[in-house]
Amino acid sequence: MDVLDSPATLQAAILVEGGNHRPLTLDDPRLGWRVEDGYVDLFHLAGNSGRRRHLFRAETGALLFGVGKQEDATLVAVGSIGSRLSGVERETLAGAEDFLPHAEAWILRLTDAATGGEAVWPDRVAEPGERSLGPGERLYADPRRPLWLTVAEGHAAWLGGPATAAGEPPLPMADRAWIESTAGAAVSVTEAWPDAATLWPAFDRFHALVLNRIGSRVAVQADSEAKRALRSRDSARESLAQALGGLSDLVDGQASTAAPVLGDPLSGALAALMAHMGLEEPLPRIDAAGKPASEMLDLMLAGARLRGRKVILRDGWWRSEGAPMLGWLEEGRVPVALLPTPSGFDMLVSGGRRRVTQEMADVMAAEALHLYRPLPARALGAAEAIRFPLRGLGGDGMRLGLSGLAAAVLGLLVPVATGFLFDSAIPRADTGQLVFIIAGLVAAAIGGAAFDIVKVMAVLRLESRIDGVMQAAFIDRLFALPVGFFRRFTAGDLADRALGLQTVREILAASTVTGLLGALFGSISLGLLAVYDWRLALVATGLALLSALVTAALSYGQLRHEREHIRRQGRLDGLVLQLIVGIGKLRVAGAEPRAMAEWARGFSAQKSRAVAAQRYGNALETFHAAFPTLATIAVFLAVALLMESDAKQQALQALAATPGQEAPAAFTTGSFLAFITAFGQLLAAMTEMAHALTKSLTVLPLLERARPILETAPEVQAGRDAPGELQGGITLSRVGFRYAPDAPPVLHDLSLSIEPGEFVAIVGASGSGKSTVMRLLLGFERPDQGEVFFDGRAAERLDLAAVRRQIGVVLQNGRITAGSLFQNIVGTAPLGLDDAWHAARLVGLDRDIEQMPMGMHTVLMDGGSTLSGGQRQRLMIARALVHRPRVLLLDEATSALDNRTQAVVTASLAKLSVTRVVIAHRLSTIRDVDRILVLDAGRLVQSGRYEDLMAVDGPFRTLASRQLL
Repeated sequence: MDVLDSPATLQAAILVEGGNHRPLTLDDPRLGWRVEDGYVDLFHLAGNSGRRRHLFRAETGALLFGVGKQEDATLVAVGSIGSRLSGVERETLAGAEDFLPHAEAWILRLTDAATGGEAVWPDRVAEPGERSLGPGERLYADPRRPLWLTVAEGHAAWLGGPATAAGEPPLPMADRAWIESTAGAAVSVTEAWPDAATLWPAFDRFHALVLNRIGSRVAVQADSEAKRALRSRDSARESLAQALGGLSDLVDGQASTAAPVLGDPLSGALAALMAHMGLEEPLPRIDAAGKPASEMLDLMLAGARLRGRKVILRDGWWRSEGAPMLGWLEEGRVPVALLPTPSGFDMLVSGGRRRVTQEMADVMAAEALHLYRPLPARALGAAEAIRFPLRGLGGDGMRLGLSGLAAAVLGLLVPVATGFLFDSAIPRADTGQLVFIIAGLVAAAIGGAAFDIVKVMAVLRLESRIDGVMQAAFIDRLFALPVGFFRRFTAGDLADRALGLQTVREILAASTVTGLLGALFGSISLGLLAVYDWRLALVATGLALLSALVTAALSYGQLRHEREHIRRQGRLDGLVLQLIVGIGKLRVAGAEPRAMAEWARGFSAQKSRAVAAQRYGNALETFHAAFPTLATIAVFLAVALLMESDAKQQALQALAATPGQEAPAAFTTGSFLAFITAFGQLLAAMTEMAHALTKSLTVLPLLERARPILETAPEVQAGRDAPGELQGGITLSRVGFRYAPDAPPVLHDLSLSIEPGEFVAIVGASGSGKSTVMRLLLGFERPDQGEVFFDGRAAERLDLAAVRRQIGVVLQNGRITAGSLFQNIVGTAPLGLDDAWHAARLVGLDRDIEQMPMGMHTVLMDGGSTLSGGQRQRLMIARALVHRPRVLLLDEATSALDNRTQAVVTASLAKLSVTRVVIAHRLSTIRDVDRILVLDAGRLVQSGRYEDLMAVDGPFRTLASRQLL
């Protein structure tokens, strides 16, 4: 019988009615309390401010203990309406049959409140027995079982609090608790609870350390909230000041050059850089408490959808053109915005804009972050995508246009000088004029060459700047597309579509400029023709129109075949990539001849279209090769006919003219030669335009193939909520899903809940929906009905990219990339060798790596063929663990491991305090999980621990008996 339920005990017990208006202060360490009815919320009460912080809720039957006071701080219990608590001396409680489980629950709940639910990634986990700790070495609790630790020698600090010396009462090691040696210590760990003489002193010591730890956390949180409120007020004042400054600028007629400052230097610098790049998305509000500067920068860049690349600022960098960069002042690592100008860089710091000089560059850190502008986070058209990289290129475009115009005007000197030469200089034998004309033509040639150099440099600058902006933005766009998009195309076809934009850029940068300059030259030459003779100018215009019509007809025919050729080429590229990836399977199956036949059919179909398109191209080239000669003959005929007609008219006018009247001027030799020269320039410009058009025809089918990438809205969109730091709670509420509208449903009204820190296995026969649940949790798919929640918030309203950054994933088809072991484990994260070794130890890979000649720097080929299957799987698990995620999703992560290695990995996973969701088929993988969820045909049919499920007749026992798990 329970002690508190006995009549004798109840007579001595203190009965307390609960309620919000009757808080119970747990400041008497001699008393213990049981919740008889209702529930009780436990709060930390700060003595100096009187503020309450909620810790946890205790339900009916739970035990509470007096904790005393620590710097006037204590715990307060606030009961629900109608709740009752009974209290007795705590020594009386120790004799109750259910004392140990309730006391253990009290320790677990208080430890969880003291640690704040933080994720723990233990290197060394407490085990029963004696152990020595080196200076600064930590020993973590085993979350699977509570233990008691006694300091035998030296000193050790529980959760970073006051040091515990040898001879002091033992300390509980439960949940996420840890103890750290200060200067070396020896400790003793046991599963046995302290005896009656040391039990309550141990509780008193535990309560004092808990109050100290919670008080420190509350102080840090209060300081963080105060700073956040101060930043919010400063930001509001600065925003108001900038808005009023903008109104003042309207009155003064001046543009403001102040940087938009948002409370802290990093936010202000990024806001200035985004404004310079024309980005209107607001910066995310991120709590900086406890976060290092590098993590804050990564979170800010991710929230603003910016990507960056570290660059080295070499000597004289401020005098050259460049891209927007985030720099740092060397003293204090203060972030500053570096904005490019035509002649160097400006620096935005402390709300002011300054020109970067030698003195300012000397105080800058040697590295900076080059930022890339992303495409808008919405569906885009081809025209908008082409306009995107042109921002900020007005100066280069103007230089290109002016140099082309100047070259075209100088080109007019040739026909004009030719006409003057044959009409004036040669007939008069005027040597001086002849020398003057020759000198002018030489000067014009030199000037034209100079303008051509300027034009070529401008084109190269345009190409490089467009390429730098467009290629990065397009690859970033690919990374941001929803996962469902990639199911529509094979890898080779999608690569062909993506790289097509690079070809579009190359064609447009060269052909468009050539075509536009050709049109400019042609227009000016046509104008000169009209000056010499408007009738011949009409003939030239007619010939130009004829050329345009023939070019358009042949180009249309070529385009029809070119479109189909490029479509089949993409399909063939996908087939070739699949054949290369599966070459081993093809050889095992002896299917090389069939693979060759399949490729040959695709290749012949592609080439037939290419040949058909080339026929039209050849016809177009032949036409433009012959057309200048034919057009010149036509002009000669037109000149002959016009001269004959003019001669007749002049004869008639001469007969009818009065004496002394001057006859009208005839079409002179010089005018004719000048006209022919200008007409030759027109034909040359038209030929250039035709060649540019022929090359540009490829752009249309390439843009059509890239259209799905542009028109698909990216997954991360403005307006979604930042998830903050995940605690690990996962809920699926009445979820239904099918992969296609006409496909059968995979999940039927599925509801399940996973608590933060829980170790859960999802099992079921093939096709039961296990992997679909994993894809839904990762946001790869969206449920047709119902919702997926993280920590009680709908995933549909969260920034899924930010959610995934806190999830570690190991999928069935994971792959090792080319590079060192270190690079494969840490990826691009700013982590070091210690982090990589820690992750390797967690999966039992550290000893294998130590035996390799280059250790962690051992280089792997793509796919990791030099490693065994088990080593590859452990490497991928280490890759998922190294970032210390709040949620781990493992899909068949240990299928290739032997029993010993699997035991090491499973034991390491069991000791973690983060949420773990495992899909596995081997019984040994799921035997020690907290809970097993059994799916059948998309429905949750069983849930419980391994022993409980095996004890009843049901789907799980059936699957286990058949070893289909």
